Amino acid sequence: MKKRLAGFLLTAVALAWAGCQTNPGFHGTVVVNYDHPEKFTDFKSELGAPSSQPYLDGLRRHLEIWAGQLVPVGQTLAMTFTDIDMAGELNPTARETRIIRPIYPLRMKFTWVITDTGGKVVKEGAEDLINDFTSKQIGYDRSDPLYHEKVQMDDWIRRNLR
Repeated sequence: MKKRLAGFLLTAVALAWAGCQTNPGFHGTVVVNYDHPEKFTDFKSELGAPSSQPYLDGLRRHLEIWAGQLVPVGQTLAMTFTDIDMAGELNPTARETRIIRPIYPLRMKFTWVITDTGGKVVKEGAEDLINDFTSKQIGYDRSDPLYHEKVQMDDWIRRNLR
């Protein structure tokens, strides 16, 4: 397990470093906000609901790293999530595991805006993403609890920030 984690971390660092080298002039700022996360589909404050903070922090870090590589220096991407319904459903007998099937799609609703140093809007939009689990990403640990969310966001980043 430790070797697997160490290998994963080494791969992530190498990919991040390679991204830095292949995108000179990029590495803008990424700001991720969560609008009332306690009301999100998967993080409502109800008995047995998982603590949302580790998931939200993990998604924020992922977006700051990967989206930041495609946002030009001096520009800021601000994303505000209004709902997240994670991939799958919690297993009723083992609440810490999720059952991943196409009938339980991932949904993410958010708005986004890219601004320049003067605050002028460069690009903006509103998204309601649904993942049908057909996208696969090499280099991610499929046991990562945010695997599907990261793959979905990486697809969005490639489509909208290039």
